[in-house]
Amino acid sequence: METNQIISTKSGISKDRIKNIDKIALIEDLIKCSICLEILNKPYECDSCGTLFCEDCINDWIRIKLSCPMKCSNFKLIKAKINTKKMLNLLHLTCINAPHCSYVSEYWNIFEHENKCEFQKIRCPNLHCTFDGHFKELKLHLQNYCESVNYECGFCKSKIKRSAFEAHLDEHSREKTFNILNCFICESSENLRRCVCKKSICNKCLLNGKNTECIQNCYVFQTGLKYSSLTYNISKFPLPKNFEAKILFVCVDWIRTGISFSRDIINDQNDANCPQYDVYCILEDLVQFYTKHNGWKNLFSRGSRGLKAGDYMTITLKNGELRYAINDSDLGSVIKIDLTKKKEIHLLVHGRNTKSKAEIIYISEIFN
Repeated sequence: METNQIISTKSGISKDRIKNIDKIALIEDLIKCSICLEILNKPYECDSCGTLFCEDCINDWIRIKLSCPMKCSNFKLIKAKINTKKMLNLLHLTCINAPHCSYVSEYWNIFEHENKCEFQKIRCPNLHCTFDGHFKELKLHLQNYCESVNYECGFCKSKIKRSAFEAHLDEHSREKTFNILNCFICESSENLRRCVCKKSICNKCLLNGKNTECIQNCYVFQTGLKYSSLTYNISKFPLPKNFEAKILFVCVDWIRTGISFSRDIINDQNDANCPQYDVYCILEDLVQFYTKHNGWKNLFSRGSRGLKAGDYMTITLKNGELRYAINDSDLGSVIKIDLTKKKEIHLLVHGRNTKSKAEIIYISEIFN
């Protein structure tokens, strides 16, 4: 199964990356994370007390304890407000890959650059190899030195002759897209998804309702149907570790959707309150998620509005971060999941009765 090989760091932004540190001394204390005490990295704040946090810092915190680190009441996490964003944009930052990269930019432009920087660190995709370096170094390593090369590309799993390896790697994006197949409908190479049958489709064709029959057939559920009224119903095949699923609620009485790490859940069709497997779900009225160790927790914020027939949900799991959107509106929270010990991931539909049905519009692997 493919994984993202980019090496990333989790922390605030250190002061030595700020080129104009003398000009921002007056606001330095206003743009620090209250957890790591570094300059904010992709900031969030508590809507009640206004305390600011790095995205990774606060997500690690609420994974353990769903409360404000400052112990205020009515904790609600939101993205940082406009004034904080404006203050941060006064910073001129060096690329995180300095000194190899000399790029300097305003705060909010630096993240887009770093996602495409040719000097970002990347691991060798071949099993048991410990090499990590820049993308250019990786090509040389794979061509001449990697002891794990067995004529299979670590990104797309294609069988490649060693003499053709350099040309093959040049077809891969040096950014974060490690897929070489274009959309099988329109031949586009932009915003690709991929089915388990290895066919690629761009998001535009997917949303326009083009012929996506292969995707629906490859991800048939236990019943062989696109939807069913089983209490617990999961995808027949395991999902990739980076996927996107779109689900239409045909009729809604009481229903949950999420992901499961165990196929055993399909053997229990009587328990209406979710059995004690390590399952992450969303509950349609209370907007909660569940884990074996923490039970049910409120996380997402949608006011008092519940689901109705005709609504659709998009579930995205990317780099261990689970997100939900209803009718293209993001619910505003992220569930961090450690996938290192998870052998399988399955899409789960949990309906308490026959009045609840969810139709799977598509499930696809994502790359960018």
